[in-house]
Amino acid sequence: MSDIELKEHERKVAAKIPRLSLSYHLSEQELPTEKQLNPESYAGLRRPMGVFITLKEKEKLRGCVGHIHPLGPIWKELRDVSILAATKDPRFETPNLEDLKAIQISITLLSKPEYVEGPYEFEPGIHGIIFELGKHRSVFLPQVAPQWGWNKESTFRQLAKKAGLEPEAWRENEARFALFRGQIFDETGALSPSEN
Repeated sequence: MSDIELKEHERKVAAKIPRLSLSYHLSEQELPTEKQLNPESYAGLRRPMGVFITLKEKEKLRGCVGHIHPLGPIWKELRDVSILAATKDPRFETPNLEDLKAIQISITLLSKPEYVEGPYEFEPGIHGIIFELGKHRSVFLPQVAPQWGWNKESTFRQLAKKAGLEPEAWRENEARFALFRGQIFDETGALSPSEN
């Protein structure tokens, strides 16, 4: 798996980008530029990397959107994906500036997914996992299985259901699985407990 780690000082800069970007967007200002978000000394934030943004309010999900494969450098992905998480997750209404005060933001940076021979290489809490069967596809970030207390097989069943299939569809010979790792941190730049 490729190196995905940002150093502590880079995480602290990166961690401020989503809320600042959301504040600009929700107040209908032009989005902040690279110069505003990524001072020249933080070259690590120019690397391309997959990013997911998770929004929660009182521990309840308020939005989660991301890109498994990078569409641009980290600073830009953090800016753009945070806005998508707040405005394009069809399960939730777009927050306003007042709502934003109560929302906690977490960031997951992703390694490049690698296809594996079968699902049992998956380790809950270590790997994120992608499931594909025909045109059906679903993804769980590394933190999802432990948050729900799922073991390997319960994770696979949930992946199949999320993809719109029967729970045991993951057993099909044509099913494909890819694994990735994530570096997860909050708005202070602190790593999640599973990352320490």
